[in-house]
Amino acid sequence: MPLTFPPLSVRTGLGAAALALTLSGAGIAQDAAMTMEEVEQAYLSGDRTAAREGILTFAEAGDATAQYRLGFMLATGEGGPFDRQGAIDWLEKAVAQDHGAAALLLARVYLSGSPEEPDYIRAGELLQAIAGPDVPEAAYLLAQLLQTGRAGEADPVRGFELMQIAAEAGHLGAQFGLARLYANGTGVAQDDAQAMRWLFQSADAGWAPAQMTLYEGYNSGDGFPQDQAKALEWLRKAAEAGYGAAEHVLGSNYLLGEGGVEEDALRGVAYLVRAAEKGIAEAQSNLGYAYYTGKGVGQDDVKALEWFREAADQGLARAAAAAAQMYEAGRGAEADVERAVWYFRIADAGGNPYAGARLGRLIVSGDYTAEDQPELAPSWVAQAADAGAEGAVDWLDARASEGDDMAHYLLAALYHESETVGTDPEKAVRHMRIAAEAGIVPAQLSMGLFYSEGYGVAQDLVQAHVWTNIAAANGSDAAAEKRDAFAALMTPDEIAKAQEDAASWLDGDR
Repeated sequence: MPLTFPPLSVRTGLGAAALALTLSGAGIAQDAAMTMEEVEQAYLSGDRTAAREGILTFAEAGDATAQYRLGFMLATGEGGPFDRQGAIDWLEKAVAQDHGAAALLLARVYLSGSPEEPDYIRAGELLQAIAGPDVPEAAYLLAQLLQTGRAGEADPVRGFELMQIAAEAGHLGAQFGLARLYANGTGVAQDDAQAMRWLFQSADAGWAPAQMTLYEGYNSGDGFPQDQAKALEWLRKAAEAGYGAAEHVLGSNYLLGEGGVEEDALRGVAYLVRAAEKGIAEAQSNLGYAYYTGKGVGQDDVKALEWFREAADQGLARAAAAAAQMYEAGRGAEADVERAVWYFRIADAGGNPYAGARLGRLIVSGDYTAEDQPELAPSWVAQAADAGAEGAVDWLDARASEGDDMAHYLLAALYHESETVGTDPEKAVRHMRIAAEAGIVPAQLSMGLFYSEGYGVAQDLVQAHVWTNIAAANGSDAAAEKRDAFAALMTPDEIAKAQEDAASWLDGDR
């Protein structure tokens, strides 16, 4: 699991109660606009703006706890705009006076790295000074830094020791972290029994990521006896704890009647809304589907498009494809080819199998010119051709006749493999040879394979060796493997002839 740090307001132990601690600093200005009691009353009554203004006087007078409080409010955006640098400045002043809570919060601010890059080195220094059983959060965070080496040289053994200290002090995240260290044998001998012990201890105490891990294990049977009932029990616990990933899975299961639950679209949507509002892209996409189909909610194209866009803007390919289709069809918004193209491209970059073909269709129809990415246009049109788009092969033929070598290669691939276009060995070889001679390495490899198989040409291991040798010289590892395999079937004279022909071709004498 990658090292992640939750928001400052989560699991820091530095919430409203910490801010309401009584100030003790002597020498505080007595003529302040607000007394500390008034500041605290303002904070607890919900008037965070007044509290933030009032605490400034005490912080400027040098009281460490006031500086810590002000840093907290600046770091969390309470009572005014978020001000990361301002929070750092005030917290550093409090740390200079040995304020332990300020050191922990400051470390978290540095680790958050938003909007600037994280400062792992300074965070590590702060955590090193306070990490221990009395501040298990600091031990937990420092353990993660030591495991990854982000604050200096990695020290998995010390990282394990600190994770154990935090876990034994009752830190639920550390208990889950310790389970993973035992499971992976990181900084300690691998021990499945200890891994299970700490995993269940963390999950039983309410740590949602541990509960989600148990759901995944029982659901898949990976490392656990497959048990859908137990999986569902842990999934529900994680979802009820407000864990977005669990809310997404449980909501999707209820929406579709999967995962051991009966279909309950209303309940499914309720869980999906909670996960979607936390920014879980998959939940946003599924909520878009619910609104698109009217499943569990009133059918609403506008809301469907809004949720698809939320997920697409995070890069979720299937949501981007859905948003693109809605813009293309004019559902949820006026028809807008430009926006459709934008989202089809996000979907294509994310591996959606439909998006490239749709872009190709738009190019062939003239609705999209692909002037901003002309190098990708032939590939998209080839996908459209394979999907049966009328005019796509003609478009590629025209590009090929204009000297587009990639169009030749794509036509060769279609004539070689596409049942939709129709296989034609003669055309496949003709276009592939042009592409290979133009220097397209996959085409060179393909020519070698054509000769080895006798596809569209007379079978000829010498020519197979020549073309795979050329492709290998141009960086293709796969071609090098094929060349060596062919060589094992050839005589020394044949190999020498093939090498001579390949060298001549590479030297330009062809």
